Amino acid sequence: MVEESTFFVKRLSQKVRNIRWSRKRKTETSPPVVPKRTVPVASVTFGGGHEDAELDGMKEALLAEMEKDNPDKARMAFLQRKTFTLRREENSDQAACVLFPFLLDEYFIYTKEFNLHRPGSGPFHKNCDSLKDVLAKCAAVDEHPVSSDMDLLNYLDIKLAVGKRTKKLCPAISMVDNTFTPNSPAKEAPRSFVVNHENQQNLGNGFILFDGRWIVLHKEGVVDLISFLLQCYYAWDLAYHIQYQVLGFLQVHLLGDTWSPFKKNQPVSPGS
Repeated sequence: MVEESTFFVKRLSQKVRNIRWSRKRKTETSPPVVPKRTVPVASVTFGGGHEDAELDGMKEALLAEMEKDNPDKARMAFLQRKTFTLRREENSDQAACVLFPFLLDEYFIYTKEFNLHRPGSGPFHKNCDSLKDVLAKCAAVDEHPVSSDMDLLNYLDIKLAVGKRTKKLCPAISMVDNTFTPNSPAKEAPRSFVVNHENQQNLGNGFILFDGRWIVLHKEGVVDLISFLLQCYYAWDLAYHIQYQVLGFLQVHLLGDTWSPFKKNQPVSPGS
């Protein structure tokens, strides 16, 4: 019995030595084990102080770039995108295009600022074609003559006119001849002028007038001119006057935007 116990202990000791030797050899010949996460985890800063300071720096860089004689459009577009939320959350009595004059440039209005806050609307021109079909049928029932997109807009404006007495404003959308000289008084709401050429079916030139400023436009047609006017209200973060119900209507039915996180872009209801 004692011999069997001694034999067992010897065999166990030998096995333990073999295991130790095997592990030691593997450690000496194998490369060191590297943890999967080789990049240190960034520390979390509570309160967003660092991020806020970085965004403020980007906004200052954007303002500085605007002042240059030959500003870098690509850099401005990058800073415009990065500072979008910060700029929109700032409280100011001035329109966004006054604080940031680059928003008077068609490229920055549509290609950048509007698309940063683009409502999920589906195909714009498909929505427009559907709306024109409905308006044409309604105009036929009312025996209201229409022969162009401008006629449809005028008809829609009449149908949406506010019933109660309000201050008279110039129309949100007007047609002018090709001798028109843009002139916008101070504190004027953005409105669109479509230049009337000989062929009314192909109206693509126009102006956006706003608060002493104007933008010259060359578009594919009336629909694109009116669409750009809506985009200006988004980019400049402005509210529609109650007299401009047609713009709120088009925002809903063409852009599909019935709600906006920026309250100023809400179409004004007749009861307000």
